[in-house]
Amino acid sequence: MKLVELFESKLLPRVLVALPCYNEQMSLPSMISRLQELGKKQFPVYLEFCIINDGSEDGSENYLAKHFPG
Repeated sequence: MKLVELFESKLLPRVLVALPCYNEQMSLPSMISRLQELGKKQFPVYLEFCIINDGSEDGSENYLAKHFPG
């Protein structure tokens, strides 16, 4: 059963992680990867991220748009 199917069938809780982001382009890839791994290993949950760009000037917004369109 896929993760989305488990969530939709109410077998997994949904966790929304809201992360403020200001000039974090260099740390975003590792941070997101670590959070995803934590969700898989420690807590079987359906993880969603809401990364809020707070006026970054380092390319954080471009990174997020490229890797997480929509």
